[in-house]
Amino acid sequence: VTTGYILSLGITVLFTGWASDRFSGKNLYIAGIILFLIGSIFSGIASNIDILIIGRLIQGAGSGIVVSLLSTLIVRAAGGKNLGSLMAIVGLPAVLIPILGPTIGGYIIDQLNWHWIFYVNIPIVAVSIALVIWLMPKFPASKKYGKSFDWIGFLILGGMFSSLILGIVKFSNYGNLSSANVLIPLFIGIDLLVAYVIYAQKFSKHALVSLSLFKSINFSGATVILLMSGITVNGAMFLLPLYLQNVRGLSVVWSGTYLIFQGVGLLVSRTQIGKLTDRIGTRWVVLVSVVIAVLSTLPFAFFDANTSKYLIWLMLFFRGIGQGGLTIPVMSDSYSGIAAEQVPEATTATRTL
Repeated sequence: VTTGYILSLGITVLFTGWASDRFSGKNLYIAGIILFLIGSIFSGIASNIDILIIGRLIQGAGSGIVVSLLSTLIVRAAGGKNLGSLMAIVGLPAVLIPILGPTIGGYIIDQLNWHWIFYVNIPIVAVSIALVIWLMPKFPASKKYGKSFDWIGFLILGGMFSSLILGIVKFSNYGNLSSANVLIPLFIGIDLLVAYVIYAQKFSKHALVSLSLFKSINFSGATVILLMSGITVNGAMFLLPLYLQNVRGLSVVWSGTYLIFQGVGLLVSRTQIGKLTDRIGTRWVVLVSVVIAVLSTLPFAFFDANTSKYLIWLMLFFRGIGQGGLTIPVMSDSYSGIAAEQVPEATTATRTL
């Protein structure tokens, strides 16, 4: 259910970068929201696991369009200037997600049933579509930069992404790297990555993601940090509810309430990080944020059922500050020095990672 969503999102991201040059950004964005709505309805009415997975695949496709297209359109609208402050402003509503999401989700699970986790998206999507139609610029297709879709690159990268995800899932099931069920998809994924590098070097003008992007030190550094921070942030967001519910015995509502403190930390950092990034650059902001994130995450390795809740709240608060100080400057820095025609490709690469 979870992996299918991620897989669908990742593959759709590969298509969205190219599509943003060929179609109206506004229409493409609306299409992504509608896909997410259809996926939410499918997931909500699911009476068995197969229908739920299909719904999540559709949801992932919609998310892949919306999430990756948003960054591309923001950079285009700004002309590549003051990206730190802009990312902080645009991302401010997203801070509400870790504050409100787990609490509301916990309440829904506690008082209603899991189907409503998906039904609650319906009014949100309806309002979103209305606001996008009313307020969003059209972002007409950029024929100047348009090129034919790279189906070969798409199939290679899509296969790579699918194989690596499958290998990771198998590893989580089998618990060791010696099993053929784990190694075969991982090796296929690595082989396809090598194949794409060779292909993109030979057909650089047609490649879905140009390797010339990685000649930029800013871009290369940003993609590595995004990959590593994604592992730590998403990994912790998966583990924390398990710790709070299974070890400390908290209800789903109280688990969500604990996570509010991380959201508050995010909110505190978001208000200042954008300005600091534009003023002193990304390097020192990210280095300090990494230190804060590490120092506030390590104590969780020693927490148990009897650890003071105040200490947990404090560490979650500082974790939120560290997380906010990583995401905004790194995302904005990944576009520094990137040519306008490479923005969609840069978004595809960063979002896939």
